[in-house]
Amino acid sequence: MTLPVLDEDALTIEKESLCSDTTQAYLINWGRWCRHNPHVRLGFPKHSSLARWLEAGCGFTKITFSNRDPVNDEAERIEQLELKFPRAKLVFIEGNHEFRLAAYMKQGGGTLRNRISIPKELCLDKRDWTWVPYDHKQRYQILKSDMWARHEPFGSAQPSTQAQKAGDSFIYGHTHRVQQGEYVTKLSGRHIIAINGGWLGDPKQKVFGYVKSLPTWSWGFTIVSTEGKKFDYQIIKIQPDYTCIYNGKAYKG
Repeated sequence: MTLPVLDEDALTIEKESLCSDTTQAYLINWGRWCRHNPHVRLGFPKHSSLARWLEAGCGFTKITFSNRDPVNDEAERIEQLELKFPRAKLVFIEGNHEFRLAAYMKQGGGTLRNRISIPKELCLDKRDWTWVPYDHKQRYQILKSDMWARHEPFGSAQPSTQAQKAGDSFIYGHTHRVQQGEYVTKLSGRHIIAINGGWLGDPKQKVFGYVKSLPTWSWGFTIVSTEGKKFDYQIIKIQPDYTCIYNGKAYKG
């Protein structure tokens, strides 16, 4: 069983450094939130029926896990964010691992597979959240500005090439890094920005044993400010000792 791989100290420092009164939107991307999607392998009880799991309501209370339940764990974190940012528009950008989790569940769901929904299991259907599905058209316009968000980059190119490929400024996750790049169009001189906004995962988790060398991943998060179509951004780098400086103030996780 592999677990959600958030680094709790890194997550704490992000939440504490942001002002809940001025945050207008908080984007989660099991990728954006932690810049990573928790790897989950579900163990379906041999003699249980999916109907009973669905009847249990929010979360998979009837699924047996060898340690803790990652779905309920993420639902609890979502509730914490609602309390921390009560005035913010909350957006969940689906990542590839939520997509895989849903596919795995549906594969074992039999006749009830069409009733399985990750937003429902996270109780997003009962909350005032925006869910952005993971597909080739995935995009979310941040507060109606010229900055967009999606989970994955366009291939493995560097951010400057990502900007050129996208044709619009955007922020993405997926690769667990802090990077930024800019591309200037040849005719109009328009500046296009691509931001790989950081990660809040814990590389010490066993799930990352597939990495055969020291991971080149970076802790951090990104703040986007907007006024109309205009936007600005600030990448906040979290240091190895769980400290960061934002708006002239030091924070420690």
